[in-house]
Amino acid sequence: MASFVSITLFFLYLWGFGYSMTLFVKNAENWLERNLMRIGIGYAGFTIFGVVLNFFGVLVDWRIFLVAALIGPTYGLYRAYKNKSLKLPALKLTKSNLVIVVVLLLFAGTLYMYGGGAFRYAYLEDDDPWGHALGTKYIATEKTLNDPPWLDSNVMGYLDPYPPGYEMLMGVLHQTSPELNWTLKFFNALIISLGIIFFYFFVFHFTGNRNKALFATTVLALLPSYLSHFIWAHVWVPTLFFVIMYAFLMVETDKRWLGITTLVLAGFLLTHQRQPFNLAVFLIIFIVTASIAARRIKWSYILSGAGALIISFLWYLPKNRWIEQLRDTGVAERTPEFATTLQQGNAIDAIIGFIKLIPKYFRSTGGSGTREYLFQDYFFAQKQNMINNPIGIGIFIYLLLFIGVVVLVFMFKKELKQMHLYRALRYLAVTFQTSALVFATILALRYLLLLIGGLKTMPFFFSLWFDLFFFLSAAALGIVFLIAKNWENTKEITIKIVEPSAAPEFPWMATTLGWLVAFFLLLNPQAFSFPFGIEPWRTWMHLATPVSILATEGAFFIDRWAKRFPLGSIIVFTLLLIGMFFTSGVQKYAVNTAQWPPGMAWTSAEEIQAYEWLLTLPSDTKVFPLSGRSQNVVGFNAFSCRWCKDEIDFRERILDKSPEELSSWLKNHSYEYLLIDGMSFKYISKYTNHTENETANLLPQFIENAGKSGFFQPAYQTQGGIILRV
Repeated sequence: MASFVSITLFFLYLWGFGYSMTLFVKNAENWLERNLMRIGIGYAGFTIFGVVLNFFGVLVDWRIFLVAALIGPTYGLYRAYKNKSLKLPALKLTKSNLVIVVVLLLFAGTLYMYGGGAFRYAYLEDDDPWGHALGTKYIATEKTLNDPPWLDSNVMGYLDPYPPGYEMLMGVLHQTSPELNWTLKFFNALIISLGIIFFYFFVFHFTGNRNKALFATTVLALLPSYLSHFIWAHVWVPTLFFVIMYAFLMVETDKRWLGITTLVLAGFLLTHQRQPFNLAVFLIIFIVTASIAARRIKWSYILSGAGALIISFLWYLPKNRWIEQLRDTGVAERTPEFATTLQQGNAIDAIIGFIKLIPKYFRSTGGSGTREYLFQDYFFAQKQNMINNPIGIGIFIYLLLFIGVVVLVFMFKKELKQMHLYRALRYLAVTFQTSALVFATILALRYLLLLIGGLKTMPFFFSLWFDLFFFLSAAALGIVFLIAKNWENTKEITIKIVEPSAAPEFPWMATTLGWLVAFFLLLNPQAFSFPFGIEPWRTWMHLATPVSILATEGAFFIDRWAKRFPLGSIIVFTLLLIGMFFTSGVQKYAVNTAQWPPGMAWTSAEEIQAYEWLLTLPSDTKVFPLSGRSQNVVGFNAFSCRWCKDEIDFRERILDKSPEELSSWLKNHSYEYLLIDGMSFKYISKYTNHTENETANLLPQFIENAGKSGFFQPAYQTQGGIILRV
């Protein structure tokens, strides 16, 4: 059941923190823009505030967050009243507002798709969401981000030392939203959908053109590879990146925005432990091109990142969490001596050991979904796809992408011809131009061959090396142009917030091309025999950003040609939207509204049916799973204290307990039901001191004795599980 109180509080938390953070900077003039972006900015304030509370031992309670979130707005209201400037916003029917309304419709459609898919079945899909469910329940109940000292960190894998941002937000929301199952599904879908709004404002300020920003946002919404409704902390990764880039671009209007970029970056670091490296790729390319355009190194941007790192130490330094994160992410699993060396205080040896770990951290085979991708994985979007990070682009968007890159190459050439450059530099540019044209010709031939079945008969023409070299040539030409233009001109080029007619073209173009090359390569380390990767299959979500922007350039090039004819623009964009919808959007919708599996832990569909009965009970009814997998119980809105010391101790030799002992203990701890299922045979040996052989021998007799004892009464039963009333 929907919790409208928690939905309201969600926006109050984030908007309130965002308002406070932007109180003393120059905000966007558009009322809708500045308030919508405050939601994304506010997540960073919410996260940092929660970590600070936890650092000083203060309860992570929703009432404290609400009061803190309202401090800034209350002050702003008082200041407006005192200055007699208090008035309701006057929203006019302007072009900019109309475009934002369309973006909000895209947001609503995306939320409908993700939410509809998430609520198609009662369970939480796959495996990771069950872990997030347990961590959310722990934070909501115990109101702390620290796991108990007696609990193995692997029991709740997405809590301490895992960055707490996502879990903390869900835990605080769950304090006012009693149904955990609904809380995770709805707010996870909401966070992903908010990224659509943030992306629009980022691209608008990036390119200076609201029409292109709207089309790029439409492309992103249709891209199969841009996230799914899978419940995990990654939903904040691209969503926050758009907010970070927006804040960086706003620095050009007010230097005080650098403080906000620092805070938003810190919020990112407190949300995920690996994805900051992908973020670094984005930002390094952005800072390099922005520095070339400005003819000076953007040290302020670099210092902003350093400040964010320092803020993140509030979480990573206590309890040596950064060492635990290395171990939990698998980097140090084969090198335990690193932690021992560091604890012994030998700093030099520790640094050397850390350097040796780097290749293991950035291995090109990391990630459960990583494989060698082929041309058809990009070109043909599929209705059957990966759950946590779908793959694919689709025919129309992929073709628009290549048209966009070719268009940019020609634009570079046109600009270069108008400048008096050194002959060697001109030759260099022509070389890039020629190589790009050659590969563009090969690409055109490639698509013609598709029509006659050439994918099977001439696979060489469909090698991803062609795509990489083409992208690389265009990106290199863009960097060459930036350097050349600054040799010939004395005026500084900067990225400014301007109207379309005066938009700076080449800094954002070169940056986007650089992103395309970087993430195309990081996504395909196996195809290119590249030894470096950061869980490559998760790079699909990052590749979606440059693909959306560059595909837009392709669409607007076609539009410039079509404007020669009556209604040409309307016809072209209608056909493009229809084509993208049927070659990408339909596939994305099918994947996100399909019946996803519940995960590898479950033993049968009948077992799931037994757990679904828990949804008929009042929320937080205490249910004791014999298997020890409390995450499955809390995922169906019941309660089981997997982190409680007395329960852990009681479970150690649970199969040795008599029915009377078990019943007495459950009653003393307010448990109302005992749940016995197929997972009991599978997992008791993991959560107790019983061996697998002991479990196989003792469990059948244990179940039989419990049923005959009279201490338990059947409440619900399927072929996969039985729920006994205590």
